[in-house]
Amino acid sequence: MDQVDPALQPSDRVWRLRIYRLLANSFAPLFTIALLAVALRWTYPQFLSVLVVVWTVVAFLLVVLVVPWLVVSLAFRAGLIKCPSCGASFSPHFALWVSKTCQSCGFNIHTLVPPATSNNRWRVP
Repeated sequence: MDQVDPALQPSDRVWRLRIYRLLANSFAPLFTIALLAVALRWTYPQFLSVLVVVWTVVAFLLVVLVVPWLVVSLAFRAGLIKCPSCGASFSPHFALWVSKTCQSCGFNIHTLVPPATSNNRWRVP
């Protein structure tokens, strides 16, 4: 059985940052789907029953996620969510889309590649 290097396994801080990023990035696509369902309702009235179900589910998710999204987005903006690698603010601005890399050091939370420094710049992971 292959053993995974423990250094390459994500820590709790990385998992938490991934969840915060997923929450912060989920609002804009859900809002777009809701607007698209409303627009398609008027364009294609024969699909009304399907679009009402889609819109209802998306609207429910938006209502449930609006407060957590606002709190997490403001935490990203205020710099309260830190990079697990460098400890600096992960995303220093309010945006509808939070990047998967740290704005300060370039740490990628999905590939777990450490940021390039003068000592490890040419090292292949």
